[in-house]
Amino acid sequence: MVATLVSAVAMLMPISQPISPRIGALARDVAATKPNAEATFWAAVARTGSPLIDPNPLVPGERLVTFVYHGDEKTTNVILSGGPKATMRPLDNALERLGGTSVWFRTY
Repeated sequence: MVATLVSAVAMLMPISQPISPRIGALARDVAATKPNAEATFWAAVARTGSPLIDPNPLVPGERLVTFVYHGDEKTTNVILSGGPKATMRPLDNALERLGGTSVWFRTY
């Protein structure tokens, strides 16, 4: 399952952060051209709120925290200010765009 998750996400974007299970599921749905995949994702975020908190599939007992932003065609960069990895280098907290969507995310 983890290999499938990684390969689906890798097809859409380079990964430089841990993989959120929900972002991975969205990446698989987008890669499979599942109708309304992104709308379903945003509806779930609206219901449950953010950041997304999920079990880490690679490290039992740990959690992944994913910050999401709903961008648009004009969005070119998103930086999380004061996040869990607060450094003097803003790019350490840059969100990445999930290819083919308006979803920007950063997982810690």
